[in-house]
Amino acid sequence: MKSFSRWLWWLVLTLQLLVLLLALVFVAVPLAKRSAADLAGLMAISAKTWQELSPDRRPAFMESLQQDTGLVVERGVLPLVDESWKPHWYADWVEQALIAQGEYPNQVHMQQGIVEVLLLVEDEPIVLRAPSPRLGWIFGLFFAVSAVAMLGTLLALWWQQRWQRQMLRQQVMLSGLAHDLRTPLTRLQLQLALLPQLDASEQKLFSEQIQTMSEQIETALTLAQADEKGKLPQTTLGVCWQSWQRAFPSVWFELTSESLLQQSVPNLLNRIVQNVIVNAQVHGQGQVRVVLQVSKTGWQLKITDEGAGIPDNVWKAVKSHQRPMAKGVGLGLLSSLWLADMAGLRIERCLGGAGIRPKS
Repeated sequence: MKSFSRWLWWLVLTLQLLVLLLALVFVAVPLAKRSAADLAGLMAISAKTWQELSPDRRPAFMESLQQDTGLVVERGVLPLVDESWKPHWYADWVEQALIAQGEYPNQVHMQQGIVEVLLLVEDEPIVLRAPSPRLGWIFGLFFAVSAVAMLGTLLALWWQQRWQRQMLRQQVMLSGLAHDLRTPLTRLQLQLALLPQLDASEQKLFSEQIQTMSEQIETALTLAQADEKGKLPQTTLGVCWQSWQRAFPSVWFELTSESLLQQSVPNLLNRIVQNVIVNAQVHGQGQVRVVLQVSKTGWQLKITDEGAGIPDNVWKAVKSHQRPMAKGVGLGLLSSLWLADMAGLRIERCLGGAGIRPKS
C-alpha cells in the first residue's frame, strides 16, 4: 500500500511537471515570440516612416508614436554594450524577427527592461527604444500557479492516504468489536434456553431480541469484511424474504414472481429492509406492506403503509445525508440510505413509503 501511494505521488508529480513543460514550450514561448515579432514590425515601419517625413513633421510623429505605443524614435547611435554575461531572449527574438522581415539591425540589446535597436535607413542611423513586456513576471506567475496546483494535488493525495489509513483502522476496530460480541451473545442465548422458570412467550421475546442483536453484529461484520474493491458478501432474495417474514409476522408480504427469489443481492439488503420496515411501523399508519416485484433493473421492493408517506422535510434531509431536525424521525431511513449506497442499491420515495431497487 505504501509503495503504491509513493508510486502514485511520483506519477502525479511527473505529469504535473510534464504539463508545465508542454505549456511553457507550446504556449508561453510562442506568445513571447509573437510579441517580439509584432514589436519588430512596429519598429521597422516606424523607422521608415520617420525617415520619409520632413524634419518639421518628425517631432509630432514621435510624440504621437510614444503616446500610443511607448516607442521612441530618434536619430543617433547606441553605445557598445557587452551582454555576453547576461543574455536577453526577448532582445534576441526581436533581432531574429527584424532579420526575417528583411531588416538587418546594427545593434539590438536590452537595458533595464527597454529594447534598444539601431537601424540604418538609407544610410541614416535611427535608434528605436520600446519597453519590453514583463515576461519575467508573466513566467513567474505561470510557474507560481503551476506550483500551487502541484502542491494542491500532492496535499489532496496526502489527505486521501490519511483517510484510507483511518478507514482501515476503523474497519479493523469494527470487525474486532463485532467479533468479540458474538461470543458472549452466543453464551447468553444458550443460558436463556436453559432457564426453566421462563415461559414460552418470555423466552420467545428474549430470543427475538438476541436475534436482532445478532443480525446487527452480522451487519457490522459484513461492512468490515468488504474487500478493497468494495465488493460485499452476497445472498439471495429468497433467503432475505424468509428472514423478513420470520422477523415481522404482522407485516403483509406479497410476491409477484417466484423467480425473483433466485436473484443475487448484497447481504446488506436484509438490514436495509428491516430498518425501513421498522421505520414504517413506528412512524407510519395502518397495515405495513412489503411487495417484491419485477422492474427495469431486475427487481424492486416497495415498503408502504396506509399513512401519507415520508414527509418532505425528512426526505430532503435524508437525501442530503443529514440528520432530520425532528427528534427520533428518519434515523433508520438515513442509515438505510448509507447502507444502500455501499451495497449499490437505490432507495426512492413512493406513495405511502419507500422503494428499493438496484442502481441502473
